[in-house]
Amino acid sequence: MDYWKKTSVIGVFIAMRWKVGSPYEGEDRRMLVGHTILTRFADFDYCGEKASAEFNDKNDKNNFFESVGALPPLTLEIADKLRKLNNESAFNLIADSAKQMKWK
Repeated sequence: MDYWKKTSVIGVFIAMRWKVGSPYEGEDRRMLVGHTILTRFADFDYCGEKASAEFNDKNDKNNFFESVGALPPLTLEIADKLRKLNNESAFNLIADSAKQMKWK
């Protein structure tokens, strides 16, 4: 397993089990969780080419990543569903879920 996949798996665990009182709170925490979910399941990282092409405005990008991080915690069922999708389909499912503020 390469470094980025390994760190993404760890990040997904953090996203699933994050505890209140952690050093990251609020907006920062939601953006970090959103980045972890998007990187792991959709190969869509905050500083990557896809995000740069999708968002011209930094505030729009921040709001998007924060909205993904504000979704209810991942469950194993949702994670399995996302793993079975290709990157584009996973991105679309995550983005649609973030718009509705609940997992689809």
